[in-house]
Amino acid sequence: MFDKQAKRNVLIVWFILVCLSGSVHGQTVDIYLWEMPVIVDVDTQGAAAEIDILRDEIDRILAAPALAPLRLNFSDLLEEGYWVYIERGRIITTLAAAYPYLLPDQQEAVQVYVRTMLESGDEAPWHSPLKSNGEGAERHDHQHAITLGRYPHFPDTGPVPTLHVLYGLWLYAERSGDWETVSQYWEPIKQYYADNRETAVLYGQLGGFIGMARMAYQLDDAETLAAVDADARSQFDAALDIDLIAARQQTSTFGFFDNARKDGFFPGQPWMFLNASPEVMRYINDHADLRAAALDRVDQFLQRYPVWWLVRAPYFSRWTGDESIGLTPETFGIHMPFERWIRQTEPAQLRSYMRSAPLGTGDLYWIEALVTAIEATGQVCWQDVRSGTPTCEAGS
Repeated sequence: MFDKQAKRNVLIVWFILVCLSGSVHGQTVDIYLWEMPVIVDVDTQGAAAEIDILRDEIDRILAAPALAPLRLNFSDLLEEGYWVYIERGRIITTLAAAYPYLLPDQQEAVQVYVRTMLESGDEAPWHSPLKSNGEGAERHDHQHAITLGRYPHFPDTGPVPTLHVLYGLWLYAERSGDWETVSQYWEPIKQYYADNRETAVLYGQLGGFIGMARMAYQLDDAETLAAVDADARSQFDAALDIDLIAARQQTSTFGFFDNARKDGFFPGQPWMFLNASPEVMRYINDHADLRAAALDRVDQFLQRYPVWWLVRAPYFSRWTGDESIGLTPETFGIHMPFERWIRQTEPAQLRSYMRSAPLGTGDLYWIEALVTAIEATGQVCWQDVRSGTPTCEAGS
């Protein structure tokens, strides 16, 4: 299925279609579609404590049944709960991110976990994109299942962005070598992509096009690759206009935060950057106007919540319900990619942000931030997934 001649044929078809498209900017999208970050020379001794914590957090996930979304409520009204990690399959991205730093028996257990969760449908996004409140094992240590909580399952909120989970499926297969599992579900994956490729596409969801293109290439599906390639070029072109993405965000579930009653608590409205892959952050960083506009939004949020890495910091935020205080792990999902890929913050500073603690089992943004802090001790190389040729950044 994956022989070299077949891949050459896929590339020939893809190249012809790209040439026929005539998009000048589209040609520059290639490096973001095809070059993945490979981190070499990680200081595993200096980051030993963080690696141990990472392994412990992954063990907690692997020891549990399929997890429910994480419910947060830092207010005085029980029904005002706020749910994160509701995207079915989102946890696979986290397991894939951690994979290189796990022990061999943990890596094997991750593969078993992913196969089991896809087979059962618990973490298969094509089964249904979103989990319902309380669907799965309780994440909090108190283990009291609570299903109350309005957001984002709120009557007048827009669609929840989910396409980013496809990047996680690709990353899992790429790092584990378990392409057989992905190929087994290729038809429902393609249907999921077709059903969601235009739904709430913010910066985080651009990674879904990257993952889908790479899976299509690996599985020798030239027709799907050509279609995804065209979609990706159109979406990356659109992403140069941050106001356009902000308008999409306003009609998504994140519009819940963007109104006269709430927007003063969420300056910059930076939700659009949640789940952005390193390739997408590279894209933002490479385009000066977009970079400046993105940093402006994130900096506004940073000024409102400077101690963003302390999840329970007693800021009056109204984030998890009316009159609520405290921050959610989404602050890690927003800020850490900017600290790592755009601000290029020193590794020691990134590691200092992990003085906070995860909120229960499978706190995905926190765990991925921990991986980011570990990988910052190494050197970044960009490797074309088709040729395997790496280019390492000087001084990175």
